[in-house]
Parts: sequence; structure tokens; C-alpha cells
Amino acid sequence: MATWTDTTTMDTAPDAPVTSELMTALRDNPVALAGAVSNVPYIKTIWHPYNGEDPSDGFTGVIWDQSVDGNVSSIVSPTFENGWEYAFLFEGIGTNYVGGSSLQFEAYRVTSAAYTATLSIATMDNTEMPYSGGTVAILRPMQVQDGHSCIWEGALITTLGSTAKSIGDVTRYTGSAYGTPQAVSAVRISQNRAGSVFNQGKIYMLRRRVY
Repeated sequence: MATWTDTTTMDTAPDAPVTSELMTALRDNPVALAGAVSNVPYIKTIWHPYNGEDPSDGFTGVIWDQSVDGNVSSIVSPTFENGWEYAFLFEGIGTNYVGGSSLQFEAYRVTSAAYTATLSIATMDNTEMPYSGGTVAILRPMQVQDGHSCIWEGALITTLGSTAKSIGDVTRYTGSAYGTPQAVSAVRISQNRAGSVFNQGKIYMLRRRVY
């Protein structure tokens, strides 16, 4: 199998000798990239852990793990950066709330400097916990506008095998959602029921480059 070699450490000046090491890297790197070997840098325009550079660095994008962080009423995302879209992957999440609750994003609006403009992205029922597999993307959050859309790029599946959210489902703000057009620099993931907590599972944050 081809291996990835970091050519930035090699001498590639105009008068530098052409070495077998360099030529081997130029031959093997495209194959290694296509095969996604362990130390190949992530292709930045494809979803990858927000804090990772390649699969071997140990950064998985986890922003909450119940087995490590305990039960929580909300999870605040790391701060978004310009030029990226972000997605959240739910792995086996559950709630203590008996009955239906809304899984929601509270947007941190940059100009208002506050978490407001709540967007309900899915309905949860504790009789169908846990929920897994769902990947929901918030599109161009750092672009100044009067409301941002979320799209499900992976179906959210209940433990009973039913689909809570299908691929392609879109949730968007309607009307004058923000009042003043502005960017969103983070989201707070929560539920709409008083006293509800997330009591199992993990949440990952992914990102991809946009231009």
C-alpha cells in the first residue's frame, strides 16, 4: 500500500537534486490520498473533525461525551471560524425527559452577543432512545444574514429503527428571525423542556471548507 510522505520537509529548490525519495513521494502521495491512509491530511472541503488534521492525530471532534462529561442540559460548540461550514454528528444520544422534547440549536448571534433565535432541528421521544447517526449541518454560519439554514446530511435513527430525520430534511428560520442581519459564531445544543438533560451518547463537531 502506498504511504504518505510530507514533501514540505524535502529540498525542492530549482537547483536541488532530484532524489529517489522525492520521486517516490510524488508517485505514492496521490495514491495514498485516494486511499485515505492513516496519516494523509484531511481533504478540507469534505467533512472531517473540526480539530483534526489527519486520522492519525487522535482528534475526533468530540464536543460532549456522557461517559466523560456526565449529564448536561446543554452543549456549547467551539467557536466557528470564517470560511467553514459546521456539522454535528449524534451518536447514541438520549434524554431523561418523559414524553416528547425538541432537539434545538440556540444560535450565538455575533452582533447581538447573545444566544437567541432558537431553531428546533428534531423531535425526541424518550421511549425511542437512543438516537444515532444523524448529521446536521449549519450552512455558512459566519455569513451575515437574517437567518441560517440547517440540513440533515445523515439520517437520525431511533433505537426502534424508525427515522426521526431523513437525509435532506431542511430546517430554516422564517420571517425576520434575527431582527438585524448578522453572523452566527457558535450554537448551544439543548432541549426545549425544563429539567431535561442529555443522559447518554456523544456529540461530534465536523467542518468543511467553503469558498
